[in-house]
Amino acid sequence: MKVRLPTHWLRAHLLPFGFFLCLATALCGAIFWGSGDRVLGNAEHPGIQGEMFHQRDFVDNILAGRWLQPSYSNRIAYPHGEDLRSYCGISLHLYGYLPLIPLGSFEAAHGAFLIITLALNGFCAYLLGRYLSRSLLGALLCGCLFLLSPYALLKLDMGFLQKTILWWIPLFVLSLFRYLDRPNRRDALKAGLFWALMLLTYAQYAWYSAWVGVILAILSTLKHVREWRLVIRTAWPAAIPPIIAIFLLYANLPGGPAPSGDEIPWAIAEAPRGAFDLLQPFRFLPYRDFVPMVQGLPLGISIIGCLAAIVAIVRRERHAWVLAGTALLFLLISAGPFLHTGGRILSHFPLPYHFLATQLPGGFRLGFPIRAMPMAEICIAALAALGVSRLSLACRKRSLMLITLLLGVVLAEHCILWPELFPPRVTSSEDGAAIHWLKDHGGVAIHLPYVPDSPSGRSYLHASVRSNTRMMNRYFEAPTGFPAPPLPLTSRRDIVCYLKRLHAAGCDYIIVHPNALMLDRLEAPLEDEIAEPPPITLADMNIFRELCGAPAIADEEMIVYRVPQPSAIDPTAGVNEDQARAFFSAHPELFQREEQLRIHHFLVPVHADAGEDVRRAAAIEADALRLRLERNNNETFQLTGAPSMDNEYARWGDLGYLSRGTLPTDVEASVFRMREVGEVRIVDRPEGFHIFLLMGVRPAKNYTFEEARIAAEDGAWKAANDAVQRSSPHSHNDMVYIAGGSFLFGSTEEEIDRTAEMASRFVGKLKPVDRRWFEDERGYSTTVQPFLMDRHEVTFSQYQRFVSATGHPALPAWTEIFSTNGHNPVVGVDWHDATAYATWAGKRLPTEEEWEWAARGSARRWFPWGNVEPDGSRGNYADATTDFPWRDVRHNDGWFAVAPVGSYPAGATPEGLLDMGGNVGEWTKTRCEGYIAPEDGHIWDYAQMKEQIPEADLPPPITMYAVRGGSWQTAADDLHGADARMLLPEIRNDAQGFRCVRDIAEEGAVQ
Repeated sequence: MKVRLPTHWLRAHLLPFGFFLCLATALCGAIFWGSGDRVLGNAEHPGIQGEMFHQRDFVDNILAGRWLQPSYSNRIAYPHGEDLRSYCGISLHLYGYLPLIPLGSFEAAHGAFLIITLALNGFCAYLLGRYLSRSLLGALLCGCLFLLSPYALLKLDMGFLQKTILWWIPLFVLSLFRYLDRPNRRDALKAGLFWALMLLTYAQYAWYSAWVGVILAILSTLKHVREWRLVIRTAWPAAIPPIIAIFLLYANLPGGPAPSGDEIPWAIAEAPRGAFDLLQPFRFLPYRDFVPMVQGLPLGISIIGCLAAIVAIVRRERHAWVLAGTALLFLLISAGPFLHTGGRILSHFPLPYHFLATQLPGGFRLGFPIRAMPMAEICIAALAALGVSRLSLACRKRSLMLITLLLGVVLAEHCILWPELFPPRVTSSEDGAAIHWLKDHGGVAIHLPYVPDSPSGRSYLHASVRSNTRMMNRYFEAPTGFPAPPLPLTSRRDIVCYLKRLHAAGCDYIIVHPNALMLDRLEAPLEDEIAEPPPITLADMNIFRELCGAPAIADEEMIVYRVPQPSAIDPTAGVNEDQARAFFSAHPELFQREEQLRIHHFLVPVHADAGEDVRRAAAIEADALRLRLERNNNETFQLTGAPSMDNEYARWGDLGYLSRGTLPTDVEASVFRMREVGEVRIVDRPEGFHIFLLMGVRPAKNYTFEEARIAAEDGAWKAANDAVQRSSPHSHNDMVYIAGGSFLFGSTEEEIDRTAEMASRFVGKLKPVDRRWFEDERGYSTTVQPFLMDRHEVTFSQYQRFVSATGHPALPAWTEIFSTNGHNPVVGVDWHDATAYATWAGKRLPTEEEWEWAARGSARRWFPWGNVEPDGSRGNYADATTDFPWRDVRHNDGWFAVAPVGSYPAGATPEGLLDMGGNVGEWTKTRCEGYIAPEDGHIWDYAQMKEQIPEADLPPPITMYAVRGGSWQTAADDLHGADARMLLPEIRNDAQGFRCVRDIAEEGAVQ
């Protein structure tokens, strides 16, 4: 017996669904189908991250037989056993992935599910349009407008597949109309069923849909007053599915599906999460002042749909006024809490959503206002169907042409009005080397630096899902969870204790995200607990690296370290309590704290050459800001901008807790007179008006031994370690004999060409490379006598002994972040410091010729180690872990900044000199004459400038000194042995150090 589908059913269902399936495939399939790991959505947005996270957890749970625990997460390790199911939300749409498991990958399943979802959105809207208009053309227009609705495109753009599932809404509205036209229990049950399915898929749509039902029911009852008893008598089956759905939600989510209590979440009731723009009525601002990745994205309505809807209203089509009123209401709700660009008065005019969220019982359940937008869009689409229904009847023979024309107009409208959304953005989820390595090894990982309130926090979820490892970080705002590192990490001991806790909790790996690493350091030794811990610093990461050893694997995005065994990292062995107490008693100054004020700073800048009128206006502005802060301290952080001046005291922002002596004298005298939190002072200085807001006061304090135990143990260990280091023969005598000889100093023309070509591969990413930069390296013949050269660059420990012995001025305070390891090369020294150290040590700085001869030798090696280009194993330079534009993304040298001296034995010269290429630049004895170009600050050789600029136009030459060797900040081409730089002798930076040489009388003095 043959099964034959009725022709009318085929035309009414299969053919239209095929049409919308083709349209959805054309929209999405052409973008990402067959293109590897490309998926629709913004990879930095939580939408796509959450979709990946929940989809994979859900599918894994179902395949593992956990049918009653579909929201269980196997990708978050819970050392404290906390229940975070409410953070791993369940949605009915996740079951849609089960039939797609055979596709084999997240990308394929996501793409297929997306196409089916969009096709169903269009087809279900088509069914509604068909019922209302009885017109094929009108129904198809209704489906196209809803399939291509700006709201759906916005959610696709952000990767929210769950929120793109809108087809429950037209089915719910269709059942409502059928029921209200002819009240019966069957359609009432259908309406309740679709409402319940919405509730289980995305609850906010269900709450807004319930309003649609109430509005339509009221209007229908008013129209048919005599039938209100019939409506009530037949409506009761609609309550059964919602009751079951709510029970399921409460059973699966601790505390229910929404926040408990009467408080309205601040993000819903107060924040301007969306606004209606009076100047652009067809473009809403759905996420105004929201996360940067979606800030300003438009959420509009179709002009074509609106025009057709107006036609339907004018013609008084059936249900037109009901649909129009409903659409207008939800447009006003979805526009946001307030008007926008409406002038001083109208810009804070509250729209309906503000009232609903703050006054309506249960209003906190509504979510962001734009979630009401699909209700407006389905009503406008249905009105558009009514508007063109008569056109369809008049042009039956040309209906296909009309459909094509209308679809083309709608697509063109989208491309013109919303280029930010159409077509949606596509991202690549290609796995890096570290992800592949973790997939092969498995285990539990913690991600650093832990910055949960930034986009970086979401990348931890992404890495966890892609690598199939468990994540031990706290899951966003979980009330309990694995604690972040004990910041500020004031000592090596803190990090050792933290690593031991990680090992005890079962953590296998530390995953460092270089792009998220914050290098700012909050100076807070031995401070009381602060509300928000500062970020992990460069110094902390150096200690992590030293204790964990070489990374297991690294790529541009992630560096993976194995958590070491406790026995291998505990540096306090041999330091007992008596030694710690002795250190505590011997150094009382380290365990005392003066009074500290927490200051927030603002600056109204004034140019030094500004006139009195400008300065008077700036004074008025500063006084207005003072009054504003005194009235409302909560505005402090809203007013704060990014630092805009180089002077560290002339920046906006939270300066942290300051002790006396950290601010200029005239500023400090005024600031430290403040006593009441919220007090504001203005200080008039040449650069402008400084406004200081007192945010907190810490009284002076003497710490007890128990409070300072960790720091005392650490200090005792450091003292013992320094004693061992001082007794080492390498502390003073680690020098290498360099035989003398004659050679061509500098570069040949061919070598200059090669240097320029190599520079174009790295520095060329930032700006065009000019061959003239290297022409001052032209060679000449010279001879050097035998000499001894330090095997390593001078270290912090060596330099500190010089300071202690001579009373030479100490290094700048900022160098502490580089000096946590005494074996790191000293930085922050100017040429005079380096010369003074060399004299004290009985040595001198090398000449430029001596340095190059030691680096290149008679074989004219391109790099100190040979002619092989840097690959991360031979020197420390701007590699993949740095954020410099000229970085070498192919290689990782294992260090973010300076590395301990001797970390690269593979980069040694044949004579045994280490770190001649990279780590820190090295001062030489050679004096140079320089010229600083006023247009871009580039330093040129003065003699070279004489050939290009008339001598009359040249200023006097500037005395500088030659610098050699490249550094951790420079590109790979700067490790070339002939690479030469010049710097002012007073320059101090975090990439400049030195090594010394000693003259000898005969070759055999030292070998």
